[in-house]
Amino acid sequence: GGATFVLQSGLTTTAASSISGGGNVTIDAQDGAVVTINGTYNIAGLTTLLTAAVFNGDTTFQDLTLSTPSLAGSGHLTINGKLESFLNITRLDASLVTINGGFSQTRDVYVNGDLTNGRASTMTIGGGSVFTELSPGITMTNNGTLAVGSSARVMAISSSGAHPRLVNNGTLTVSGSTAFGSTVDFINHGLFTVTSGQFTLAFQNVGSDGEFHVASGATLRFLHDYDFSSAAGPSLTGDGLIIIQSGATLTLPLDTDFAGTLEVDGTLVLAAARDPLNMVIAPRFAVLQAVPEPASLALLGAGASLLMVRRRGGRAGR
Repeated sequence: GGATFVLQSGLTTTAASSISGGGNVTIDAQDGAVVTINGTYNIAGLTTLLTAAVFNGDTTFQDLTLSTPSLAGSGHLTINGKLESFLNITRLDASLVTINGGFSQTRDVYVNGDLTNGRASTMTIGGGSVFTELSPGITMTNNGTLAVGSSARVMAISSSGAHPRLVNNGTLTVSGSTAFGSTVDFINHGLFTVTSGQFTLAFQNVGSDGEFHVASGATLRFLHDYDFSSAAGPSLTGDGLIIIQSGATLTLPLDTDFAGTLEVDGTLVLAAARDPLNMVIAPRFAVLQAVPEPASLALLGAGASLLMVRRRGGRAGR
C-alpha cells in the first residue's frame, strides 16, 4: 500500500487477468494510446485517469479522479469513495456506474449508461446552468441523497428514442429554477422536495408512489395531469404554492396532507379520502382561482367543501 503505479503506454489485458492492490494507479498513456482492462480491477487507493481507459470487467475504484473526458467500458464500474472531475464536460460512457462515495458536479455531465447513486452517497448537481444530459433508454437511479441546485437541468440528450428515466428511491431536493426535461421520465419512490424557487413538473406520472413535498416559500407547477388520489400512488405534502397550469388536471384526495395554496388555471379534482376511515369535511389547503375563469373544480368527496379565494390581478393570500 502507498505505492503509485504509472502506466504510460497502451495496454490490453485478458478477461482472466486481475489488477489489484492498496496503492495508487495513474494512467497516462502516451501518443494517444488507450488502456483496455478486460479483467478485474480493484484498487484501494486513488485511480487517476489522465488519458483514455476502457474497463470491461468487474471494476472497483476507491477514489477516482478524471482528467480525461470519458469513463468507458462494458463492465460494472463501482466507485466506493469519491468521484472527482475537473473537466468542462465529463462523459460517463460505461454501461453501468455505481457511485457510493459522493460526487459534486459543477460542470456538465453526459450520462450514456445506467448510473446509480448509492444508499450512503450524496450527489450534488451544482447551480448556474449545469446540465446533466441522459442518453435515450438509460436509467439514472438515486438510492441516497441527490441535491439539484438552482438553474441546473436534467435533460435528455436526444428527443428521439426511448425516454431516459430518473428514478428516486432516496431523497431528492431541488431549489431555484431547476428543471427536468419533458422527455425524461421521473419516477419518485422516495422523498422529492422543492426547497425553494419554482420547479416545473413537465411530465405525467409514470409510476411514482413516493412523497412530493413543497416547502414554505417554494412553488411546484404542474404542466400535465397528475393524480394523487390512489392509496397506492404518490402523496403530496408541505405548505408552499402549487400552480395547476391551464390544460392540466390535478386530482387530490380530501385527506391530502398538503396545507399550502393551490393556484388553479387548469382543473382541480377533489376525490374521496385515501383512508376510508378518515372523515374529512374539507381539505387543509386554500385555492386561488384565475380571473377570468378558465379553471374548473370538481368535488368528488362526499360532503366536500372548499375555501375559494379568487385572484384579481396578482396572487392573493390565504
